[in-house]
Amino acid sequence: MFRVVRTLMLGGLTGKVLGIARELLSAALFGTGPIAAAYRLAQAAFLIPLNGFLSDAFGAGFTPAYARARTDEIERSRVLFSGMHAIVLVVSVVVGLLMAMFALHWVRLLAPGFGAGTAALASQMVVIMSLAMPFYALTALYASAGLAEGKPQIAATRASAQSVGLILGTLVAWYTGNALFIAAGFLLAYVVLTARGLTSALAQGTRPWPRRTEWVAVRGLMLPVWRAVRLLMLVPVLLQIHFVIERRVASLIGADAVAALDYVRFLSDTAVLLLAVPIGLAGLGTMPQLTEPRFRELAARSMRMLLYIGVPLSLALVLHAELAVQIVFGRGAFDAASVDRTASILQTLAVGLWAQLMGYAGAKFLSARHRNRSLIGVYVVAVGCNVLLNLALYRTMGAAGLGIASAANSLVFGLLVLKCLGLFGALRRDLITVGAIALAYVLMWNLASGLNAPRWLPLVAFAAYWCVAVVVVPRCRAVLHELWLSMRAA
Repeated sequence: MFRVVRTLMLGGLTGKVLGIARELLSAALFGTGPIAAAYRLAQAAFLIPLNGFLSDAFGAGFTPAYARARTDEIERSRVLFSGMHAIVLVVSVVVGLLMAMFALHWVRLLAPGFGAGTAALASQMVVIMSLAMPFYALTALYASAGLAEGKPQIAATRASAQSVGLILGTLVAWYTGNALFIAAGFLLAYVVLTARGLTSALAQGTRPWPRRTEWVAVRGLMLPVWRAVRLLMLVPVLLQIHFVIERRVASLIGADAVAALDYVRFLSDTAVLLLAVPIGLAGLGTMPQLTEPRFRELAARSMRMLLYIGVPLSLALVLHAELAVQIVFGRGAFDAASVDRTASILQTLAVGLWAQLMGYAGAKFLSARHRNRSLIGVYVVAVGCNVLLNLALYRTMGAAGLGIASAANSLVFGLLVLKCLGLFGALRRDLITVGAIALAYVLMWNLASGLNAPRWLPLVAFAAYWCVAVVVVPRCRAVLHELWLSMRAA
């Protein structure tokens, strides 16, 4: 499992280096202005219809079933792949056509606070990006199949390819003055990824469409996949409601809040992509075949790693949000107002970042063990908290309310996932240890907050404090040693 984790982490790191370059370029050229807001909304409009359905269908159903089929009989796995490929292709083409036809109505639903010009630009971007829907969906299938085969290369390079396409599109858009090239860069990235994924799949002897005589077998093989994901189909619906309401609320606060929210999401998603996604996806391909004791051992080890990394990261962003935003984005068109708006969201959202990391990986573990009923209940409670807080807080707290709602969602989700995994007992000592270390730093920071010091000094002091904690606290040393052994064994 940890060999796959290592590959995904390296791929995620490369993707995020390119992603940082992409976000810095976008922030410097367009800030949080109309072009940035239009593209951010268009990207959300593209992802909402199918993204959640794809991740749940592949994660909870196809990947474990495909992994088992490859172990039992290779021809069964090829029939399963061809059937899923055909279904994904047909559904994604239909969704893409509907999105293109109703682009302006979709944008108006998501962003009622947008002006006519920004809404028109966003809808034009949606039309271009809708062409990428089949390629985006098929790329997700190729990545999932690769994980089941122990070949995570497609999954590891998706973020990098998307960032390269968007960087090229952003540069051409700035040079020509035509913002639609940003969406064209997104489309180009997934065309290239699909070509690579299809070539790799064909080289493995799989087929993109079932033979006429195989449809009966496809139906039989797809039934277990459907049984695994049918309950989880509620999850994308819940997440779509959440995303729609969040974008509507952000647009009512101000068009710049839409872009600011996505800049914050980029920072939080960077942590998720680099830390939680490799562990979660590796678990999907590895954990279905494990015995229960071995599963619990790997799950506890993974959650422990994410806890000790996630809590310091959350604390750093909560206490130093404005400095972090200034360092990452504060240049060019990303002015002081953009920094303030983005930092106000980040500071509150980061409270739940550590739980978001654990929740993402833990949800994949539950899916791998077919414990989807419990997972649905977790999603219902967490998304319900998010929606209610978004609607209740935006008038009084503005952009900070978006962060509070997101933090509540992450905390509820992560803690409930831990409860479903039955890991609170195994992690009790770790929760107390890392919580005490974080609390001690907060007290020290409050005592020193009145001192006149250079802006960079708090970050240096923070890093030094946690380095000392790793050396001095025995439990921290033990977890660091465990992480090293896991990566070395990979």
